[in-house]
Amino acid sequence: MKKAISFMAIARGAESHEVEVKRYMGLGAVGVIAVNPSREELNKIYGSSNSGEEPKYLGETVVKNSVGEDVKVPQLRLSFITKTDPKIGCNSGMEVILPVNIFVSKGYLYSTKNGVTKVKVIDAYGRTAWVTSDELKAGKIPEYEIKKGPNTGKVMKAQISEGYRPCYIGEEELCKFLIALINIPRPDVWDEDERTYKMKTDPKELAESECRLDNINALFSGNIKELKDAVSFQPNNRLKMLFGVRTAQNGNLYQAAYTALPLKLAVTSLKPLEDALKEDREVGRHPSETYEICNLKEYKVSATDYAAVEEKTDNDPFAASAPQPATPAPEPSPLEQDADPFGATM
Repeated sequence: MKKAISFMAIARGAESHEVEVKRYMGLGAVGVIAVNPSREELNKIYGSSNSGEEPKYLGETVVKNSVGEDVKVPQLRLSFITKTDPKIGCNSGMEVILPVNIFVSKGYLYSTKNGVTKVKVIDAYGRTAWVTSDELKAGKIPEYEIKKGPNTGKVMKAQISEGYRPCYIGEEELCKFLIALINIPRPDVWDEDERTYKMKTDPKELAESECRLDNINALFSGNIKELKDAVSFQPNNRLKMLFGVRTAQNGNLYQAAYTALPLKLAVTSLKPLEDALKEDREVGRHPSETYEICNLKEYKVSATDYAAVEEKTDNDPFAASAPQPATPAPEPSPLEQDADPFGATM
């Protein structure tokens, strides 16, 4: 009897390589090289042959409405792929690609105190304030009692212009990013005598300070042409972003960017950034993100105790990514224009 012989079909395989994914920490001067790129565009940017699914940019999230109820609304992830310029000092000679994600949701920010509900609004210059429903209907400029700065205790009008409208969640961060990148000038100037900012009067100068996407609803249908056009206005411009690391529930590390306070390239004072980070930590914002104000550097992680890591996934690109309440503007100011009568109540 012949003995049966079995054969195994084994492919030759390929040479194995260790894949090292680096994360970065600190202040980086970056330019935008793509906005919500396709899989093919991402492969070109990263020199990859990834044949996976197309990136997901549109989704949904849950927000609070004006009476505190949970409602589901569309949410857009705006992924700005940025690249550092090694010639700029804060980049420490590095040329790296870093993503900046800004989430914009089709809902509004409300704040309630002592039975009064206010909504955040935005004007043509990307400035925000909080108004009541009556003020919103009348288009009235609200008045606040100044809580800090040289005018503490005074009742002054919010630094916002007529013609404002309710601000979508994340829209303020998007406008701040565009203002810093395109290098859009302020619509006002500092008045030393009154210790506050006064609006410019030249219509041409005011027009040069506008920054608001009036066709913003188109973003939620996937049409980001207006946004891409805006980014292309100054293709060689750079802005400064604070980069850090986000730790997911399963222990994975992701690159993060502090979108609450982008800085124009020419800004050298980092005190507003320090103050904003301090305030965020005090009220518990960005609990899973770690930042350090320093020149850009590679992030080095210590050994992980995997026994302490929860067995949870973090695959939802829209999870835990809602924009945070406003922080002070990056340019020197008395901060009155950011005065919120309710404080951090969101």
